[in-house]
Amino acid sequence: MSSAALPQSCSCLTALFRGQLFSVDDWRCNGHSTPKGQQEWCAQDRIVFTRRGVWQLSVQGQSQLNDPLHATFWRGGAEFRVDHPLAGGDDCTVLRLTEAAMQRFALTRCGTALKSRFSQASLALSAMAYRHSRALLDLARAGAGALQLEEQTMALLTELDVIDDPDSHTSVKQDLRKRAVAEAYLLIAQRYRENLPLAEIADAVHASVFHLSRQFKRSTGMSLHQAQTQWRLRAGMERVLDQPSQLTDIAHDLGFASLSHFSDAFKQAFKCSPHQARARYRALRV
Repeated sequence: MSSAALPQSCSCLTALFRGQLFSVDDWRCNGHSTPKGQQEWCAQDRIVFTRRGVWQLSVQGQSQLNDPLHATFWRGGAEFRVDHPLAGGDDCTVLRLTEAAMQRFALTRCGTALKSRFSQASLALSAMAYRHSRALLDLARAGAGALQLEEQTMALLTELDVIDDPDSHTSVKQDLRKRAVAEAYLLIAQRYRENLPLAEIADAVHASVFHLSRQFKRSTGMSLHQAQTQWRLRAGMERVLDQPSQLTDIAHDLGFASLSHFSDAFKQAFKCSPHQARARYRALRV
């Protein structure tokens, strides 16, 4: 048998996001199966969320059907075959966990604890989990920042019930929880212009990424990304009104990907666009 390297011959794999903990790809297959007598190669563990179609994955002699009702846990470091029992191909969202992420998390699948590597399995996908997977794809396509994408990934993994939070097995004192949240908030206040990844924030406050993401929202009513955005928007309002800078320059300096991203967030928060806010302020000064 011959072995082909990724990307698979039957697929178009578009890289959408590469982060410290996760990566997100858009995988579109035209419906061609792996040729008879051949195998393909997958280097990394991945979780695949099928958006359209039905496909069969065969790894080490074991086969399973995959569809939009199930999440596919695909073990890397092995040869595989892909077949299509129905015509039309398939579209999938592929979530890869980096080695750094695998070291941080204890993952469970179908009741079996796994420390570092995936085992081939399929897990029933609830409607809410499917919604989270679709939101992750849309955010990645839109060019969202690392922090927002990583928190969305944490929400998805939580909904799948595959994360075993390390802090849940220790008696973490309430004052330590409050300290971690407070220090994370201050870090965001100091560095809100930067595209801080979740892992860097968690390491700085000596907390697990899962614990920090969950506890921060419980304590403040906001996600880490939402707190960062609000800091950026408050600073943005001050600069829009008090400085003659171009709005595009303000948006990029504050950490927004583009002027349109800044304008959309500004309008959602303040019920007017940056242009409108500046024009109204200038009219008051006449």
